[in-house]
Amino acid sequence: MAFPHAVGVIGAGAMGIGVVASLVRAGLPTRVRDIRRAAESQAQALGAVCDPSPASLVHACDVSIILVVDAPQVEAVLFGPEGAAAALPAGHIVMLASTVDPDYVAALAPRVAAHGGLLLDAPVTPALEPVLWQLAAGGRLEERLGYLAKIATAAPDAK
Repeated sequence: MAFPHAVGVIGAGAMGIGVVASLVRAGLPTRVRDIRRAAESQAQALGAVCDPSPASLVHACDVSIILVVDAPQVEAVLFGPEGAAAALPAGHIVMLASTVDPDYVAALAPRVAAHGGLLLDAPVTPALEPVLWQLAAGGRLEERLGYLAKIATAAPDAK
């Protein structure tokens, strides 16, 4: 996939708004969905386009980044009313940047795949924030961070 393709961010809170800012700064078309109007307004002020639901966001993007608090919120974003999973275009990449249990992620991957998407587990912690920013901007992690960053997916055939 060659950039600039649209990237969506679901969850524009403390961590998500930084991702939005980095994507916009990198010149990537950025779309946002958050349940809080104030967070969406902040993202809009940065240059992002807001979507009314997770489903409409993934329909308009090639990659989506989920940055919500916990597994119940991930479930709501993906499988709740107007959830993203049912609207995933074939081959859509879902980066799960919420810090959730690895067993949950392993069980989630085939559920996302059943809807045509590929799940990439990319949890964000303060030490990994630069990794996510560089990955989202299409950067070479090894060069910019000085070490090999290994990103594992739950899908065994992911390249």
